[in-house]
Amino acid sequence: MMAIKKLYGRDGRYLGEQVDQTDRVKLYGSDGRYLGEYMKYEDRTYDGSGGYVGSGNLLGALLTV
Repeated sequence: MMAIKKLYGRDGRYLGEQVDQTDRVKLYGSDGRYLGEYMKYEDRTYDGSGGYVGSGNLLGALLTV
């Protein structure tokens, strides 16, 4: 099952969305651009280019304002 979570800043501005799939969580910016993903089974986060960001869910670090 896929769940979509819309993300908003403190000022109410739309920042993007997280798409939670079975084995990963993908992050998209407000313009629809793919920013990266968290691989649940590896417990690792990768940026939009496939580069390793770090251990754990670090998607928030990819969502720059």
